[in-house]
Amino acid sequence: FGGTLDPYQEIARDRTLHALRNARGRGALLALDTGLGKSIVTLSVADCLRTRDDICGRLGYRPYRIIVVASPTVSLVWREEMDKHMTGDFLFFTQRASSQLDRLKHALATSPRDVLVQMVVVSYDLLSHPLLSAFPPDVCVFDECHALKNPDSVRHRKAAQVPQGTYKIGLSGTPNTNNPERDMRSLLS
Repeated sequence: FGGTLDPYQEIARDRTLHALRNARGRGALLALDTGLGKSIVTLSVADCLRTRDDICGRLGYRPYRIIVVASPTVSLVWREEMDKHMTGDFLFFTQRASSQLDRLKHALATSPRDVLVQMVVVSYDLLSHPLLSAFPPDVCVFDECHALKNPDSVRHRKAAQVPQGTYKIGLSGTPNTNNPERDMRSLLS
């Protein structure tokens, strides 16, 4: 990670890391208002997790894998932040175009061994695509996670298929709801 966090972002990073380390389901919710840097804080969190997992010998000789699930519009923000602050292989897939899925398959097969991070940004629609099973993530980020609050929705069911043991980070600028207890339980499950 090559960015500098503001003091409030450092606090958000540290609290998110604390929540992930102490969460039974390995999940955390990062709620900051729009424009306050949820993306950069999350990249910093992912880098801290990568460093710790590498030190513990959990990675072996493979890159750290991160999936960001975001709308096509929000994925542009992720592209800007990753270009500024991260090094690694980054792929963006926001629709079901077969050429994009072929690109992912090729990139996973030909990634150099010295790459530390592989990051894929997908839309909610592509989250359950079978090709992503070849890319088991260490971290899965759900941007605009308030879209997952209905446990009966298709999006929520797709998000629930993320493998056990994966760190899950939900991002939202608007986490407040009409039924906070039910919705928060749904978001963090």
